[in-house]
Amino acid sequence: MKKKALATFLISLSLCYLIRAQAVEDLDLTIPQLENRLLEWVNKERQRSGLNSLKIDPILSVIARNHSSKMASEKTLSHTFTSYASLSSRVADAGLYFNALAENVARGDTFVMRIVHKALMDSPGHRRNILSNEFSSIGIGIIYDNEFYYTTQIFAHVVTPKAPKYIENTLLVSLKKKLPSEYQDPIADVPEIQELCRNRATQFLAGNPDPNLPNTWIWGKAELVSHTFSENYQVIPKLMEEITRCPATWVLGVHFARTTLNPGGCYAVCLVKFPNLIHSHDMEKKMFDQLNSERVQVGHRSTIWFEPLAKGAEKLAHSYINKKSMPSLKKKYRFSFTYETHEINIIPERVFRGINRKTLKTMGINILYPLTHRPFKNTLIVAIVAN
Repeated sequence: MKKKALATFLISLSLCYLIRAQAVEDLDLTIPQLENRLLEWVNKERQRSGLNSLKIDPILSVIARNHSSKMASEKTLSHTFTSYASLSSRVADAGLYFNALAENVARGDTFVMRIVHKALMDSPGHRRNILSNEFSSIGIGIIYDNEFYYTTQIFAHVVTPKAPKYIENTLLVSLKKKLPSEYQDPIADVPEIQELCRNRATQFLAGNPDPNLPNTWIWGKAELVSHTFSENYQVIPKLMEEITRCPATWVLGVHFARTTLNPGGCYAVCLVKFPNLIHSHDMEKKMFDQLNSERVQVGHRSTIWFEPLAKGAEKLAHSYINKKSMPSLKKKYRFSFTYETHEINIIPERVFRGINRKTLKTMGINILYPLTHRPFKNTLIVAIVAN
């Protein structure tokens, strides 16, 4: 997550020499009105630079006033004090989520906000914060103590965390738009795998990453990688790099939390890859070719793959898993058969007998992965229909 460093060049505004020329300006304004005047000057400066105007955030303003009050009580200008929480901790403790944060502080004996603003703009570090395109919100707090006005500006990009499922879906949509078809993911909706990814993302944010995976995966070797991010665009190139290293089936899960390094909150994504997994459509095509080869050997024409029949085969496979009979569906086909297998290359003899009917012209096949049926069991569900 990208963070903005606090401005480290502290300025003390002693601008008495300008007071006479500006004696009327801001003279009768209350402290809240002075804060609004300073906001106006900040946004005028940003507009001149083609940047968006910052919105005042009441919570940030309270934090800013508290900090100005702290400086006044200590009679010094500083971002930090002994036994005093950091800016990120204070903002997080107030309940805000953010992915960029910075602070400007100033002290001077003038109530003319244009002068305060000019002094800040003349300082490179403070100017950089005022003109940064990272921020969307600002809090301003001014405290008058005896002869000095203590001013704090807090800049932030405040965010509203999205549900992990929403982020997962948006990542999947973005990745599938960019990835070639050979990198598409046929088991993204398997609950057991996705829950494992989410749990690993949770552990990763909690500082307890576990690089090990169960050794009972039926698909062979699995690889795991985790990344933190605050915006999707930051992590998509990293995920694409991992996925496209070799053809692989992949599943991802997301979690959001505050962490020590990211008190404003961040997402973690866990990606599990199965580089040696044969995709379902590859196995279906292989079986389709094998059955047609059998038909040719007995003197029949090859059948034609028909996608609506493949959809019907999928319904039969799911009904098999749920132990529901679907006689009305089966009556639609001249041949239908659903079975479990531990070895996809071993096809039951009954399938060969049924598929060798001379009148069959079209066929559809669906193969369901084991975790959709029985977790961690080496069993595939195969449904074949033909007309």
